Amino acid sequence: MSLATPPNNSIQAVVFDFGGVLITSITNQLSKLAERHATDVPTMLTIMLGPHESGDHPWHRAERGEIAVADIQNSLKPWASQHDIELHGDEIDALMSPGQYTVIGPMVDKVSELKNSGLKTGLLTNTFAEFRPKMQQDLRFEDFTAVVESFAVGSRKPEPGIYQCWALPTTKSCISMISRKTFIWPSRLAGRRFMSPTPLRPFRRLIGF
Repeated sequence: MSLATPPNNSIQAVVFDFGGVLITSITNQLSKLAERHATDVPTMLTIMLGPHESGDHPWHRAERGEIAVADIQNSLKPWASQHDIELHGDEIDALMSPGQYTVIGPMVDKVSELKNSGLKTGLLTNTFAEFRPKMQQDLRFEDFTAVVESFAVGSRKPEPGIYQCWALPTTKSCISMISRKTFIWPSRLAGRRFMSPTPLRPFRRLIGF
């Protein structure tokens, strides 16, 4: 779909997540790790990436820039012990090894198309400082009006702080794409009023998917 002019006058900015939107999710590797440890994927996800609620899990701390990625593995033992699982010591390397995700080319191109149409574009993502060089290979950072990375601001989604760090509109003129099927209104998050995701359908013409 060609976007010669902004397709919706009420929308001024579109904010994209990285994992699950611009790339496939790295959590696909969790099923292999779960099988290796004879457990289920939700349990493995909690051990490796922590609960949905943000806290002191090593993965969360690394995403906030509090510890290095290299320190995550050795800090996972207490989390694994809660599920009577003994880690082998290479799980983080396996999870983050090259080839564990694919760049979604049409979505990356859509960012450029939206920006060229006159809309502001943002990247808002939980990530690590060590991963920045790889992201720069995968994405065209010049296509983003604003970039907010969790490690750089010391706050991670779903913590309210990260939503208060961007230079994009924080009203209903800004929508955030957290998956290829779901949008949220960042203004509600920045205001600490968390809400359920909004289905993609009302914005399908805007994004062109």
